[in-house]
Amino acid sequence: MIKFPDIEALLIAWLSGQLAALSVDADVAKLIPAGRSQASPARPLVQLRVSGGRKDMASMAAPLITIDTWASDSETASGLAETVRGLIPELRLYAGVQFYLHNEAGGPVDFPDTPTGQSRYRQIHTIRYRGRAA
Repeated sequence: MIKFPDIEALLIAWLSGQLAALSVDADVAKLIPAGRSQASPARPLVQLRVSGGRKDMASMAAPLITIDTWASDSETASGLAETVRGLIPELRLYAGVQFYLHNEAGGPVDFPDTPTGQSRYRQIHTIRYRGRAA
């Protein structure tokens, strides 16, 4: 039996480290922190979620990764989106998991969040990775 790791947790940890290494001030999370609103602007945020995908072979998966970048202004949100866009293809090996064949399904698009008044850019990627024998 092949077991696949928690890809969201792995990608959040990896991306957090990559952004910190570039001195990018942003949180990386699966969920939007409570209380985020226009009246209470927060640090820039990268929200990362697995939103489907496929299993290519018994030991390979290729999930769709939806990435939203949030900030109080469009320039910051867009810049953060482009930074993340540049980092994702660099992922090769992390925490013992091998990653292969990155595909960009949709580059960053302006997707403002009306309820909070925050700027948001959305992009979708596919990243193939290998599971491990359980």
